[in-house]
Order: sequence, then C-alpha cells, then structure tokens
Amino acid sequence: MMKKETQQRFEKLKEFFGDKLFSERELLDNVPAEAYVSMSTLRKYDLIECVEVENAKEYSLDELINEINSMIGEDCYGGTGQFIREGDKIFFVDYYYRYKLK
Repeated sequence: MMKKETQQRFEKLKEFFGDKLFSERELLDNVPAEAYVSMSTLRKYDLIECVEVENAKEYSLDELINEINSMIGEDCYGGTGQFIREGDKIFFVDYYYRYKLK
C-alpha cells in the first residue's frame, strides 16, 4: 500500500506533467521537490507507462552518401536507428523512450 505522503506527491506530479511525456532526466531535473517521486516508486506502484517515440529525419541522397562516407573506418556498433526509403524519400528513423503517468 502506498504511503499517504507518496500519494500526495504523485498527485502534485500529475499536476506538473499532466499528459506530457517525460524522460527520467526530466523527472530528476525539473520536478519541484514537493512533487518528486522516484522512478523506482513509480514503477513499483505501476503509476507510469513506457512509450516508444519515433524520430524521423529526412535525408537527401547527397546527405546519405556523406553520412555513410563519414562512417567508413569507424565503429558504428553503438549507433541506433536505421535508414529507410519511402518512395523517393530517405529517412533516418530512431526510437527513444519516454514515460507517461497513468
């Protein structure tokens, strides 16, 4: 069972973020002390949901060639995302995760 103080802080946290998505860093850096609830507590009481967010940037063919050329000889294993083609357009699509209060 959640403590009364934690419940009160969670209510203030809901007022602070509303329906906006947030990162763990934003939770740590931006939330007023009286509304702060740790990520572990939010997970423990199932008060958040993880949301996958897609970020797509369009590339011209020349930009794609330059990007690939800049990678030659480099270790790209730490990279994320992928290049995709939709019709005549090329996009680099990357995914990241944010949280949403329930």
